[in-house]
Amino acid sequence: MTRDTRAIILQTADCLVRTRGYSAFSFADLAESAGIAKASVHHHFPSKEALALALMDDFMERLRKMLLHIDRQHATASGRLRACGDVFMQNFESGMLPFCAAMSAERSALPRSLHPGIHDVYQLELDWIRGVLEDGRKDGSFAPQISPEVMAPLVISVFGGATLTGWGLQRRELIHTAFEAVFAVIERPREQTRRRASGKPAKRKTPGNTEAGE
Repeated sequence: MTRDTRAIILQTADCLVRTRGYSAFSFADLAESAGIAKASVHHHFPSKEALALALMDDFMERLRKMLLHIDRQHATASGRLRACGDVFMQNFESGMLPFCAAMSAERSALPRSLHPGIHDVYQLELDWIRGVLEDGRKDGSFAPQISPEVMAPLVISVFGGATLTGWGLQRRELIHTAFEAVFAVIERPREQTRRRASGKPAKRKTPGNTEAGE
């Protein structure tokens, strides 16, 4: 077996978690979806718990790389936060739930060994968003009166919660409206005016790995 086979297994498992749920697929389902023998899955992952732990580690690494890429590609804090929101939107448009939202929904059914990983993913996202909000107050793209400590949980809740609601109702515009509502609170009036004048508030192209987005 090769590392490529392992990567294919992880990529397929990620898709199945986001579309069916962790509890809803077996190794046989995984092997069929990946186009490989079931024995190949067992060769790399002796149990589903081992697979899930590797999947969580893989997602964390991709998430770190994606956030770093966003940091490098966008000069303003507003641009970085909007790029993060775009990742959630692109996952929705690809028919996939946010990874950690899908895992968190089944937390009581997951092996306890996975709980720390879910915590770490959300903490990483919260810390990053908090840092972006602090940067935005400094570079003038965000309102100076906002509290990063208070707003960071709100932002991640809107990104994830609106995506889940949009998934349930199959309404993309609902997600966009929710995202813009939170930006209306965070961004300085001049930043909002500039975006309206540009005529491009609805959809932006986001660089980076959209598969990692929460």
